[in-house]
Amino acid sequence: MTANALQFENKVALEANLSQLKAEFLMSGVKAIDPAMFSIERFANLSAEQQQVILTNISSYLQILSENISPVKNRREYEIERLKCALRSFNLRLNNNDFFEKIGEEDFIELYNAQNIQIYRSVKFFNLCSYSLLDLSVNSWDELYEKPVGVMAPLIEQIEQSKREQVTIPVQMGSFVQREKFAYASAAALRAFHVNFRWLTPLINQNTGATDGFLCTFTADVLGEGSSSNKFSVI
Repeated sequence: MTANALQFENKVALEANLSQLKAEFLMSGVKAIDPAMFSIERFANLSAEQQQVILTNISSYLQILSENISPVKNRREYEIERLKCALRSFNLRLNNNDFFEKIGEEDFIELYNAQNIQIYRSVKFFNLCSYSLLDLSVNSWDELYEKPVGVMAPLIEQIEQSKREQVTIPVQMGSFVQREKFAYASAAALRAFHVNFRWLTPLINQNTGATDGFLCTFTADVLGEGSSSNKFSVI
């Protein structure tokens, strides 16, 4: 992180977390991407309380990554074991224990809390995208991604159904093209993806039994990078 000229609340804590994150990523065989200076400045301009929320989420993610997991045979098993670490860390469980059987070899996994804030994502996700964890934490999805018109409304409707009824549901939306567009990232690295959301399932608070967020799985393939990503239309 290159923020030597900036002075802000929680600077030391942020630098320590990002340094540890880079080390954990490298040990997991994931390329560690430095955050854009714009993202660092945006973090610096947040209130101390807002900064602390982001730092807590990063620290929790680091704790999950640092947990030892039993030897695994393939990437699917690794993702499932890491997901179990995340659920324990956040004191959550799945309403349907058979859901693990629905996770495919190529699936990415994301957890969102009750406020729809992402609190966990597959480590391998960072081999797919050109954003750092801080970029994803301080910039809105509208700033980060160009999605087709009409994608978010049906997805949100199905998320709410899954949470409300505490059931696992297949996403009935079909695949689509999504493009990175963050103006302050490296323009040469911005990518276009073919994305297919597969499953939604509620996250249940271990203590109360109440719905406390949701989990989604999806597949994504890189279609193009840099100028070649502009060949793919987002409709």
